[in-house]
Amino acid sequence: MFAVEPGMPVTDPRGKVIGYVQAVRQTGGGVVDAVTVEVGNRVATLPAASFAGSGDMLVTGMTKGQLKDSAERQESGNSRND
Repeated sequence: MFAVEPGMPVTDPRGKVIGYVQAVRQTGGGVVDAVTVEVGNRVATLPAASFAGSGDMLVTGMTKGQLKDSAERQESGNSRND
């Protein structure tokens, strides 16, 4: 099992830090099911399956641009629901 905590760095597959864990959502059984990542001035919530643990950081297959795009899409969707 891999401990995921706010403040942990998130890297792309090349090892470049592209963001930081802002929050972790867990199931009732304590299993992480989603991770909120801060990338620049945006945040994106992604399924935990989108990440792998490596040392003391999370690795995603996404680039920084893809992560930002995901955050922008989520923000657009949230503003429409207000």
